[in-house]
Amino acid sequence: MRKTILLMLTLFLFNSCTNNNQDEIDCRLFDPVIQHLLVVLVDENGINLLENGTFDKETIKIRLNSAEFQATKLDIFENSIAIQLLEQGANTYEIVLSETETDTLVLNLSIREQICGFQFYNLDKAIYNGEAQTIIFENNSDPKIRVIK
Repeated sequence: MRKTILLMLTLFLFNSCTNNNQDEIDCRLFDPVIQHLLVVLVDENGINLLENGTFDKETIKIRLNSAEFQATKLDIFENSIAIQLLEQGANTYEIVLSETETDTLVLNLSIREQICGFQFYNLDKAIYNGEAQTIIFENNSDPKIRVIK
């Protein structure tokens, strides 16, 4: 009888232990990185149109729905336009390059994962001025498209 109780207690202890290999995240310490798509505008010769001054990054505006944003001015995005990936589904952005030129960018996003109330997205498709773009993924950095204007 004693062996039976000891065996049952041992089995109970082994079954109550769980092996959770996934590290839990302390959401109080979680600092999410905002995802971007980098848009590189080039001419037919591959010359960057922000770098050569054809478009002035200081005046570029980005519109999504009724919100308007200034183009991100971080040094890491120096020669590209950084578009924040904000919500699931088809998102239509207007990129105001100048007073006379506005382009349209449609991004199809799906939810990849949700951590601590923040959603992270897969960029499924990018269409710039009606043309499907190849999405370039390099070295775990933000995805990029090269648009020939």
